[in-house]
Amino acid sequence: HAFAVSLEDGSGAVVDQFDPAVTVTLTAGLAEAPNARVPLLLDGRSGAWEQPAFTSVLGRVIFAIDGPGIVGLFEFETARQPLTGGLNAITFTGRTGTTARELAERLGPAVESILRFDADRGRMQAFVAGAPDFASDLGELRQRDPLFLRVAPGATLDLVDTELLSPPDGLRTVLLREGLNVFTMTGANRQGVFDLFAGRIDFIEAVFRFDAGAQRWLHWAPDAPAFVNTLGTLERLDVVVVRALEGFTLTLRELPQPPE
Repeated sequence: HAFAVSLEDGSGAVVDQFDPAVTVTLTAGLAEAPNARVPLLLDGRSGAWEQPAFTSVLGRVIFAIDGPGIVGLFEFETARQPLTGGLNAITFTGRTGTTARELAERLGPAVESILRFDADRGRMQAFVAGAPDFASDLGELRQRDPLFLRVAPGATLDLVDTELLSPPDGLRTVLLREGLNVFTMTGANRQGVFDLFAGRIDFIEAVFRFDAGAQRWLHWAPDAPAFVNTLGTLERLDVVVVRALEGFTLTLRELPQPPE
């Protein structure tokens, strides 16, 4: 069965299965409280309206019996990424169109700068907290952007945002070009570097990941002996830097493969 789930402003999604926890996609505005539980309109029956605006987010519709009718409750799925003093590499999972300034203001004064690699120009774009607008050339962010955040020494923060919206088939294609590339690892946890680039090893000069805890770069090169390589596995939402000998495409499975 298909059950329509609607927001107050008329936008919404269709739940494909009647299940206690159904993944749906809702579209409408800006998500201010990723951890909120939000009553929805389900099959024409209304719950109270607590949160007035949303972005496109993933979550669960939880069904409950309320008197004579069924009420749907939407619960956001969130992504949490801890930040420490110094340089941090994170995957931006929030709303496309959010500005670097908005992200910095949300995290607070401990954020000193935000950087993003511009592959077309081969250089970093930067937002510097406290600097005039003309001094910063990093504006709007896109979901899945790889970002480098510099946080004041001694500070600890939590970046909590809505989860990624994945394509219907769960697959994401990443285009890497000859030279330096920076992308976000949105596939499964504990992915071996060799396995991730299987079939494309000849195209790889080196792979790097920044370890914020140790404030150092970990690296892997296909021709280097094992005791020299300091990077073995990648976790979901890691920022990956690849120096490629020639261009190639990489496919990441963002959602579990459905059973046959």
